[in-house]
Amino acid sequence: MPQTQQVMRGNLAANPKFFPAGRTDDGAQRRAYLEAVIYRSRPLRDDSGDVRRGPDGSVEYGDPEKVTVKFWGRNAEILHDLDLRQGDPVVATGSPGTPDAFISQRDGRAYARTVINGTTLQIDAIREAQRREAAESSSSGMERTAGASDAFGADPASLADDPWTNPQGPVL
Repeated sequence: MPQTQQVMRGNLAANPKFFPAGRTDDGAQRRAYLEAVIYRSRPLRDDSGDVRRGPDGSVEYGDPEKVTVKFWGRNAEILHDLDLRQGDPVVATGSPGTPDAFISQRDGRAYARTVINGTTLQIDAIREAQRREAAESSSSGMERTAGASDAFGADPASLADDPWTNPQGPVL
């Protein structure tokens, strides 16, 4: 029977939370647990599909989409050993979980966040290469070209999805 899989590509919103295996107060065995929140900001688009830009030419982004990815047991321990950090570009896969509901401390309203019961979580090698490329070209004073991104197999427009690449917005 096929099982639905979800994929989330984005950046870690915070350092993942890890709880080691152990025993509860009543003596029951507790498996290790790791929870990571991944977000992505997508650029807003106009009716023709072009990326919207502000008066200063910077890309306009919508509210970030956040997803919680949960891992248990040995998978949680392995991921904890990878020492993933806030801002790391990652790709997570897994099956849909029960949404996490919470009351916001800011406005007192109820919200829910999508949950993925994780199967994999890995560094996004393409985004890492794009960041290195952007850092190298900005430090050398050279402008980025579409051909430079093509060398890494990336669509230059995909950089608009990653606000970490360039704080002023991507250079397209």
